Amino acid sequence: MKQWHNWCLLGTVVFLAVFGGPMIINWLYQSNSGYITIWGAAEVFSYYGTILAAILAAIVAVVGVHISIRASHEQYREDKRRDVLPYFAINMLDSKRIDPADRKDEAANDTVQTPDQNILVYQEFPLDKNYFIFCNNEINWNRPLSREQNDIEKTEYRAVISGDSLTLAQPAKYAPFEIRNVGKGCAINAIITVSSTSKELISNSIPISVPSGERIYVGLLVYPEDDFIGTYDIKIGFCDIYDNKYIQQKSLTIVKHKQFYVVTADKETTHEWVH
Repeated sequence: MKQWHNWCLLGTVVFLAVFGGPMIINWLYQSNSGYITIWGAAEVFSYYGTILAAILAAIVAVVGVHISIRASHEQYREDKRRDVLPYFAINMLDSKRIDPADRKDEAANDTVQTPDQNILVYQEFPLDKNYFIFCNNEINWNRPLSREQNDIEKTEYRAVISGDSLTLAQPAKYAPFEIRNVGKGCAINAIITVSSTSKELISNSIPISVPSGERIYVGLLVYPEDDFIGTYDIKIGFCDIYDNKYIQQKSLTIVKHKQFYVVTADKETTHEWVH
């Protein structure tokens, strides 16, 4: 508001100087009321014009310098922002699965039963691993996977008990992703979001900070349910050290080919500076 008043005052002064000065000089010469000068009217107008031109040139120079300094400061802030700008490369990983038939043969040949080492044992789980479970028409973020989910991760089959002892294997899908910070700065409070583009299915991870060069592992585990067929977005929202907010996004598609589920990801990753 104060700056607006200053510009109004400057405009008023310029207007009076341009239009008021000649009118006053002309009126003094016309009135012949004691205003005496050794200069003629043309000489006074010429002198006034020279002074006015010099004043206007000085104003233009000052405004130009101000604009130049302001542009320089904005460019400096932009350069500093880019110096600490995080940027994530989202890559879908390839994997080799275990054939469930081989696992059954191995279990039949193993005569020594070893107890589960994860029972009643204190465990810590790193925050750089994120699993999104597509099950029961919901997407849930989880860490870590259960034993059944670990089996699906390794085999892409879900064991289903039918009757008293018959076990069937239903095709499922596990899609691993690596999200690496290839930018120059640390990503603060990075939150991963997986959401459907056509349904009200969404899940978020907890916020973590990802230093430059570090990675986040993301696994999408899709249970054999046709309701999950469709398109989805993987979004990463994060801040730099100056609290500028960014969102990166990659789209993926879940389809069913014959009896198997297939996950494909777009090649491009979009990047948006929120503010």
